[in-house]
Amino acid sequence: MKEIVRNYFVEAKWFIEGYMPTVSEYLSNALATSTYYLLTTTSYLGMKCANKEDFEWLAKNPKFLEANVTLCRVIDDIATYEVEKGRGQIATGIECYMRDYGVSTEVAMDKFQHGRM
Repeated sequence: MKEIVRNYFVEAKWFIEGYMPTVSEYLSNALATSTYYLLTTTSYLGMKCANKEDFEWLAKNPKFLEANVTLCRVIDDIATYEVEKGRGQIATGIECYMRDYGVSTEVAMDKFQHGRM
């Protein structure tokens, strides 16, 4: 939860300063603010079979968890891009990708949909 709040602060700072991060900056911050790490961890709390070792494993950010969180973040960006566009929200990964690589919305969406960012 603390990491989410810290990363929300980063997004707020970017928004206030009008800063558009690079794709890599955006993703490293947005993975936490997607809340999927938190949801995964808290879902373990409801499992009677979860133990200390399970939480220690999650704390090491296994590749499986990171891949899941990345996939969820990218799907969320694709789904919300059109809704958020022009509403004064923090830049999405789609917008960052378009700016970084000088591509159209369609190309950026295709890259995100096929996991080739």
